[in-house]
Amino acid sequence: GKKYTIAEGDVILINPSELFMCEIYSNTHHERLVLRVNHSIMENFSQDGSSMLLPLYKRENGSKNHIPHDLVESIGAKKYMEEIFKYAKCSSPSQKILAVCKTVELLNVVSEYLSSNKKPASAVSNTLINDVVNSINEHFREDLSVESIASEFHIDKSYLSHLFKEYVGIPLWNYVICKRL
Repeated sequence: GKKYTIAEGDVILINPSELFMCEIYSNTHHERLVLRVNHSIMENFSQDGSSMLLPLYKRENGSKNHIPHDLVESIGAKKYMEEIFKYAKCSSPSQKILAVCKTVELLNVVSEYLSSNKKPASAVSNTLINDVVNSINEHFREDLSVESIASEFHIDKSYLSHLFKEYVGIPLWNYVICKRL
């Protein structure tokens, strides 16, 4: 439910219940590295039976998704990610174990960031649109329409569609469809 302007070196955190879409407005080269962490691997590293991924999953959707590159540098996340990708490319079992260990270290610094009061990157935000996104996320399996959503929030459907596209970056109905998929 938020729109971010991404710069080189930024990190986007996405948990399984969030939808992510990237729009690129130039012909310049863009590279996206994805680190997907399987919770079953991390269970071996949990303390007191709690999963190391809990801070990522437990945070409010749309909250602290964007970590700007200067903050990525300051918490050391960039260094860990470089090492993870370096070790993951190797075929040696010991290198794969090192990749998992570095992932645990990365999760630790990201968890500290998520539980801190460090200010996340500014995102275009609107209380009404945040409420609409939360409502869609809760009821996307139900019989929804742009009209029913607009009616729920006592707003004209055209105006709601315009606001949603402006703040989220995709049309409202496309968001519902993507969420259902």
